[in-house]
Amino acid sequence: SDPLPTWPPLELALDMFFFRRLFKNLERQGYAGKEGRVHITVLRNLSVRLMDAIGLDGVSDPENGFFARTGCSPKTWFTWKDVLHELRHEGLPPLPLNLAERVFVTLERAESSRLAS
Repeated sequence: SDPLPTWPPLELALDMFFFRRLFKNLERQGYAGKEGRVHITVLRNLSVRLMDAIGLDGVSDPENGFFARTGCSPKTWFTWKDVLHELRHEGLPPLPLNLAERVFVTLERAESSRLAS
């Protein structure tokens, strides 16, 4: 196992459970079809709003979003498995943390750094 860094991270990645909850909420709110598929425009809109919420510019940089970033995906309807594949294949953009957020991570997660433990 890698040794803990001395200081808390400058960036953080969202976990898959977070995206699973988002997808389930889209299903519950009626954005999914009968087969549990969500249209790519809904996922891209979600991506833009999420990026705006975390301080990244989702409108001018759609290629840095979370879903179908390659721009050549022929899919228009996505199941959870498709979304999972996209997130694993494309990766997740890192979330930059400000000083207050780094302090919060230090206080909340002992495994984040040696300073936290």
